Amino acid sequence: MPAKGLTIETVLADEAKKKDLLTLASSRLRASAEYYRPRYETAIDCYKIYRAIEEAADDDDESTTGPGYAFGIIEDAVASLSESILNTRVPTPARHRKAKHKQKAENFNGVASAYFSSGEYQELYPNSVRERVIVGWNWEVDCWAERYAKGKRWAMVGGMDEMGVEQKMMQEVDQDIPLQVGYYTRFPSVFNIFPQPRISEQKKMKWLVEIEERVALADLETIHYKDPITKELKPFFNLDEVKAAKTSGNAIRPVEVDKLGSDFQEQLRQITDGSSKNIGDDSKGDDIDQLTLEWVWEADVVFCVANGIWIIAYVENLFHKPGIPHRLKSCTPQPHSLSGVGMIEPAIPLFHELDDIHILSMRNWVRIINKMVAYNPDSVPHADNDFRPRAGGKIRVRPQLGGSVSGEIMSLDQQDVT
Repeated sequence: MPAKGLTIETVLADEAKKKDLLTLASSRLRASAEYYRPRYETAIDCYKIYRAIEEAADDDDESTTGPGYAFGIIEDAVASLSESILNTRVPTPARHRKAKHKQKAENFNGVASAYFSSGEYQELYPNSVRERVIVGWNWEVDCWAERYAKGKRWAMVGGMDEMGVEQKMMQEVDQDIPLQVGYYTRFPSVFNIFPQPRISEQKKMKWLVEIEERVALADLETIHYKDPITKELKPFFNLDEVKAAKTSGNAIRPVEVDKLGSDFQEQLRQITDGSSKNIGDDSKGDDIDQLTLEWVWEADVVFCVANGIWIIAYVENLFHKPGIPHRLKSCTPQPHSLSGVGMIEPAIPLFHELDDIHILSMRNWVRIINKMVAYNPDSVPHADNDFRPRAGGKIRVRPQLGGSVSGEIMSLDQQDVT
């Protein structure tokens, strides 16, 4: 647990404190990843079943198509669970207790309905529900945005004209332009959240680590917060060390966080975007000036590590009410586990059995259609080319002296095993 009474300035000025925070972030991530490894591996298997991703066949001619049983089941459940939000209705509308509060309650419900009906929320919320139904749990994070960008505006300012007379004139002045201000909800992936191990209830959780990938340096510069003491709007991130490295000629690119090993990362990329490239391997340079962030949250402290080497944020008492803003939701809660169980996990053996039946049937059908032949290799000198299926194809056969074509090549009957 970090020492209290620190600021980002005091942390960056003290190499020992900086090293302690880097070690703390790394050790907590490693401890959580190792403890929850079985749950994450099961979640990967559930996603593979949902997306009907099959293992590669030994023979290129064999079928590897899988049925989409799980997809239909999951999508029906997601539609039902998300219906109230997708219909822009407030799930739990505010009720007035006194007649004079009726208009205030209606105003609040109007604001909530407008928020739930926004295009971004309508897309992100069902995706989060889908993840909860597939793997068993999901995370929501309540946030307050203070994003501003440097800009210009026209304003009347005092000045002197050519004759030295003071007068008002229109000029461009600097201004902090609000990009996003107010409440919003984030829905991080379960594979990027690493809670404290060996707890069964969220209220017992003392810390949490969150991984945020491919964050643009320009976006970090727009994020601010209000100092709880001075109420002054301040940049949330101290990017001096990152910019110094960039000025020195170092490329600022995101790094791959080794959560559960290279095999896990490869499978995770397969179910998310189908890519086999590591983060930071973009040869086109599309990831220049991007970072990988490790957030470490406690009830009254939050600090952020960029690319595993830079402390770019450290804030104490960020919220009026101390607490970790992440909210856990479970599909089927388990009394002795922080993570729940989804709709796929209890039926994994059944899904595998259905997949095996489907794949065996398809492979058997392919064999029956293509048939099998037995031939004398001495009598079919061009077998590699002639047996390739093509329109109007011919098989060149040279029977032995006194023999016939039917004696050198014949089809074999295949039994339908289904």
